[in-house]
Amino acid sequence: MAEEFLKRLSKKYRGKQSKHLLGAAQCYGIGAELMKEFTRIFPFKLQGEMKLEDRKKGAEILRKVRPLEEEAIRHMKKALKEWETP
Repeated sequence: MAEEFLKRLSKKYRGKQSKHLLGAAQCYGIGAELMKEFTRIFPFKLQGEMKLEDRKKGAEILRKVRPLEEEAIRHMKKALKEWETP
């Protein structure tokens, strides 16, 4: 949802803000794809045994998502700074 929202927002606000908003959207999009794999490994209705291999893979996915989230936040902060400066 964040990816689509930021894409729409980037169309509304042109200029440097748009670039940063699209960057944030891209980060969220990549993170969403990773989380699809995570939910495939760990469905919402957890049933059965959680294999060590699956837990390691899940942890690896989450480690990949975190920097994407942090980068998205940096992009959004840059977009806000562009709005603040005349």
